Amino acid sequence: MAADYDLVILGSSAIAELLALEAKSRSARVAWITFPEIISDWHIQQLLSPNPDWQWQLAVSGIDVITGAAQFIAPNAVQAGQRTLTARHFVVCDPVSLNLRQAQGGWTWQDFYELHHTLTELTIAGGDDLCIAIAQWLHRQGTAVSLLVPTASIFPQIDREATRFLQAQLESQGIKIFTGHRVTATRQADAGQSITVWAGDRRFEVKHLLLPQFISVVPQLNLECVPSRRLHYLTHKSDIDRILAKALFAGWWGQARKVTNHTMTCCHTQPAIAQVVSMKDMQGKKLVLRSVSDRHFAKLIATPQGQILSASMVRESAIFWIEAIAQAMQYRQSIKTLSTCNPISQELVAQFERQQSQPLLALWLNICRDFDLV
Repeated sequence: MAADYDLVILGSSAIAELLALEAKSRSARVAWITFPEIISDWHIQQLLSPNPDWQWQLAVSGIDVITGAAQFIAPNAVQAGQRTLTARHFVVCDPVSLNLRQAQGGWTWQDFYELHHTLTELTIAGGDDLCIAIAQWLHRQGTAVSLLVPTASIFPQIDREATRFLQAQLESQGIKIFTGHRVTATRQADAGQSITVWAGDRRFEVKHLLLPQFISVVPQLNLECVPSRRLHYLTHKSDIDRILAKALFAGWWGQARKVTNHTMTCCHTQPAIAQVVSMKDMQGKKLVLRSVSDRHFAKLIATPQGQILSASMVRESAIFWIEAIAQAMQYRQSIKTLSTCNPISQELVAQFERQQSQPLLALWLNICRDFDLV
């Protein structure tokens, strides 16, 4: 029996949307089943987006979007609401839950999603882009928000200087951030008026607590009836190439992406923070270039010959700038090719040219001193 779709994606995340668009660009017939009871980074992006009509945008792209619970009823068929969808391949996006020693009185994302009144105060246990984005959204609604971040800094995988700048920006907006405070236990007071939270070596008394716990969709899907050759799991952006190659024969038709020589990290906060890092050996002499103002932070590391090794930025348009840097790295372009991008790039290129000329100037001055040249 013919299948309705080449690819059916189950679960909501930003990379799920990216996979759907990539598959559609390769002429595949794609359906995307989202779960309204599970809130993710993708949902928050829609809240913060200036154009929230995402379903219409995807429909224009030719992607069939279905919202509701889903369950497999056959090796090649899934029931979603009143519809039965058949496909050659299925992709499951399953969020990861946080384990606590004792969890009493806190809300999960699902509880929060069902609230119908504005909160005056909220503490969020977490420091990823989802927690920060929802903290910013709530702060705009008039809620006093605090973040208990388990790591020594927000986004520990990104350059420390960039994350410090972003944290300062968030704190200037009114969001309190406590880094190095991993939540280990919670307990609700007998009267139910407050919640005691143990995080790091401190104890907090909070009014409302939001815990980044997710309901796993895997046990609800009845995956046992789906053969492994049809089923794929999407947890990271790097999984997209593998899924496209297996499901759409991307390599056979020469449509597979080029192998990249860098890794990119993008977080949809406001301002956004993004980074690209070369996967090559970064030993040897390096030039560090920075551009900092009240509204942006940019840092670029390059070799004395102009090869870009890494770049990070905090700015509204940071993701677009980092994507341009990543493209320059992919094609081994010199840092000097960035001089036409924007004023920030021009400033960094000017710094590079000054630093590049300093060793030559120092050598010339040494010669002048040795031979007493005037």
